[in-house]
Amino acid sequence: MKYPSGNIPKMALVQQQLSREKIEDVRTMVRDKLLAGGLRERVKTGAQVGITAGSRGMGGFMELIGGTIDALRAVGASPFILPSMGSHGGASAEGQVELLGKFGITEKNLGVPIRSTMETDCLGTSDTGAKVHLDRNAANCDGVIVLGRVKTHPENTEGIASGLLKMTTIGLGKQSGAQEAHSHGLWDSVKAVPKITFQSQKILFGIAVAENAFREPVKIEVVPGTYEAFYDADTRLLKISKKHFARVPFDSLDLLIVDELGKNISGTGMDLNVIGPWRIKGGEKHPDYKRIVVLSLTEQSMGNGLGIGLSDFTTERF
Repeated sequence: MKYPSGNIPKMALVQQQLSREKIEDVRTMVRDKLLAGGLRERVKTGAQVGITAGSRGMGGFMELIGGTIDALRAVGASPFILPSMGSHGGASAEGQVELLGKFGITEKNLGVPIRSTMETDCLGTSDTGAKVHLDRNAANCDGVIVLGRVKTHPENTEGIASGLLKMTTIGLGKQSGAQEAHSHGLWDSVKAVPKITFQSQKILFGIAVAENAFREPVKIEVVPGTYEAFYDADTRLLKISKKHFARVPFDSLDLLIVDELGKNISGTGMDLNVIGPWRIKGGEKHPDYKRIVVLSLTEQSMGNGLGIGLSDFTTERF
């Protein structure tokens, strides 16, 4: 609609109030929960233990990994970082290290090595037909602690979504594992693949994290390294995560302006749970934002502009 000069409709500033509930000392909590959970009994002195590090930029990332390192050192283990992000970072070992560096996850900052490879060991075939892959550094070490954020996924919002089981399937599976899972039904594979991965007896514990709307940890659980414990934590913390999920507080808008799009924000660049799954799947237009403009791309995306096709307009800068 065109408005005569000087006759612009009245506008108002609207502020959405979101819960700021969060964990104040993330690093100490992770350390204490791991030690209380039996880490000393599971890990021998000198054991080489990998900590998964994904590509989504979870809240308190440095503190979560730092607390895990503290706990492992307290029991005499030798921790290291396992880049665990499927095919992200250009599907290269160097690219995944570079991507982690965008979040401050570096050998210098953490004081532990980062062991990055795209090579995997194939452990077998799951019930879905997907071959089960495990990062070779994970397969050859003494144990792995899986760190994962539990939240809704652009393709799934109920039961099992993003979390420990997906990190085990896609993150530790590297590009080969991600391709297999996506090719044989992602969510069925996320449930089936870890059943075989756990048979390797490499996974010691899981650290499941739910965040508030500001990407700050609001719930942290350390769970035993079993399929049942991972499944239970994923389903339970998803309910907590959904309570804090931030949405635009309007079902219909003429224009939605998105400051940044990025792979560290969502696998689809912009979360379909915010802008509407109908933009990919069709069906009812809910919410109905008639036009979307994206202004910029996050630095952590490293040039990966996947999802820009969901917008109507963008900038030369993007």
